[in-house]
Order: sequence, then C-alpha cells, then structure tokens
Amino acid sequence: MNADRSGFSPCVVARLRAGGVVALAGLVMVLTGCVGERATELLGVRSVSVDSFSFYQLATSDDLSVTSFTDALLRGPHYTLGIAFVATGEQLGDPAAGSLRIDPVRAAPGEQLLVAAVDPSATYAAFGPDPEAAVMVDVVVDGTATALDRLPLHDAQYGIPAAMTELILISARPEAQVRLRVTDAGRETTLDLRTGEHLTAAEEGYLQRQSEAPWDGETPVVADRFGRRVPADLSVMMQLQVSDQPAASLTTYRPDIGWAAPGRAFLSVPAPAVISDGIVSIGLHEEFDDAAVFTFRTPDGKVVPARPRMRDIDLQRSAFGERQPVVTFDVPEDIIGGTVFFDLSRAQLTEETGPATVRQASTERRSISWALPPKVFELQLDFRP
Repeated sequence: MNADRSGFSPCVVARLRAGGVVALAGLVMVLTGCVGERATELLGVRSVSVDSFSFYQLATSDDLSVTSFTDALLRGPHYTLGIAFVATGEQLGDPAAGSLRIDPVRAAPGEQLLVAAVDPSATYAAFGPDPEAAVMVDVVVDGTATALDRLPLHDAQYGIPAAMTELILISARPEAQVRLRVTDAGRETTLDLRTGEHLTAAEEGYLQRQSEAPWDGETPVVADRFGRRVPADLSVMMQLQVSDQPAASLTTYRPDIGWAAPGRAFLSVPAPAVISDGIVSIGLHEEFDDAAVFTFRTPDGKVVPARPRMRDIDLQRSAFGERQPVVTFDVPEDIIGGTVFFDLSRAQLTEETGPATVRQASTERRSISWALPPKVFELQLDFRP
C-alpha cells in the first residue's frame, strides 16, 4: 500500500482532502473505513498458517465476536484436531490481522465471516500416519465441502504445542450450517463450528484411553544347567527402547487389525523385557504364544486371553534387543481397569546348542525346563480419567 509524504495511504489522503477532516475522531473514522476497503473479500473457505504463540491475538479483535470452546475436539487413530475458539463478524482487520501477520479479510456481501482457530496443543496421534489412507479434513458449508490440506496438524509429541497452527477462514450466510469433518481409517467425525457440538454418534467415533503400565517384578528360579542346579532371579521390566512413559491403551482401532466390533475395544499393553541374572541367562530363551501366557482379568472377574502372537525372548538380550510388539486383548469397551497376568510357567524354556555371538543368538535349540519355575507376574491397569 503506497503512501504520500504524510505517511498516510492514498485512501486516507483522498478522504482527508475531500472532507477537510481535521478532528481526531474524524481521522479515526477515515482510517477504519480504509482498513475495510483494503481487506480482501473472502469467497468460500480457506486456511492460513499463523504462529502458535500469536494466534490468540484473534481473540482481541474489535471486529469479531469470540466464542471459546472447552471440548471441541475430534479424535481418530491417526490424529487429534481441536478448535480453541471461533470468531464471527464481518471482517478481520488490523491491528489483529497485523499481529497475526496475515492480510485483512472480509466476508462476501450478505455473508458472515467465521474464523475457527485450530488448537496447537491438540495434535496427539495414537498411531503413525497411514501411507495408504491419509487423514482428510474439510469444511462443509450447507453440503458443499472444501478440503483443508494443511490439517490435521502433525503430532508435535511430548505434549509440546505445534509451532504453527491454522486459522480456518469461512464466508457463509448467517443461517448456513458450517461443519468441520475429518475422515480417518474409513470413518467420519463431524463438529458443528458454530456451537462446538459433536455431531458423530458415540458408537461411530474413536475411543482412546490410557493407563500407566510399568512392568516391574522379580521371581526366584532354578535351572538345570552345566550338570547342576543353578539358582537365579528372573525379572520383568520395561523395554529400554521405550523412551516415554510406558502406557497401555484402550482403543476401538488398531492399524494391524482394523476397527473393533460394536461394544468392543482393543487393549494394547507394552510387552515386558524378561531378563535373568548371572550365568544362568546365557543361551536361555522363553518361547511362547501370547494367548497361552498373557491373560487379562476384568474387574467383574472375566478372564480374557491375549490375541495369538509367537515370541522368542532371549533372557540375556531382551532388554536391549529390538522393540517388541504390544500384547493385545479383545475386551469390552466400557472397562475401567483390570489386571494383566504374565505366566511364564506356560512358556517353553529352550537352550542354545549351536554357535552364537554377543549380538546374535544361536538358532539351534533344545527344550529344557525350570527346576523351580517363575511365579506369575501381574500388572494393574486403571483407565479412569
């Protein structure tokens, strides 16, 4: 925007000369009118990227009425998308637009401007992106959808808000239905952008609850090795590759399985590392099917076996080896907690009989047994908020 020697824009100068306005109040009116003239007319829907530390400047705009939401969140297996607040009016002008480092914008004639501020702290994704089916986000105004390619925000991880967020700019008739729709793993969830109301039935949505799951325990064992009985301690612990707080999750979807049946959910528990002290651990393995050694007991006493998965746990290397897949159970979706049992007495103890290295175990094995088998390990889970 060009300016003459006075420093004012041509629009301001023209109005001052035409009206001979000299009063301060008149000058304020002139400046306000010129801001409206330079605002770009918005047609339909688009989004703009803004700094997450400044997006709340929108709430200070004198041009817009702001409605804050407390639970305007959509969740899916691969995303979380939240709306912090929605501002409505005729235009988003300066100084708020300047603080956000975006151009002023106004609604089309006869329409209303809605600005939905995406919450930069709501980015959690339970599972990594699906390369074959990306999450799709669009705004639907009276049945007409506009895709928003920069949403959802990427998972910032570790609870840190995303550095940049999005403002969704919408020009619509005051009586128009305005909805935010997200499609993930073949299912849609919808939010009313005027009220923050969830429009998706609970049974069609995505369930995600978490519980701490710190495997920790020790049991005495005795092995028949080297021509004698060797006592030792067998311990369970979290895998050392797990960098953040170990957690069990209760979800209605898993990428390797799909969606749970109605009224059911998948309980996913981090697999423990199993190690033994001393010489007894060298060359020993516990081989088993999850369905045989892991069970989950609900608070009302029902026992659920784990889904089948074969495992080979090296008692010398398991804490430092590759990260093990989770143990999964098919459970009622309304459980609030329960107990996981890990019974290694039902596993097959094997001993290496061929050459091995520090990093690579021998594939040649023979079956043996504990003279004193390990006790059952327990893990308490609590999914209450």
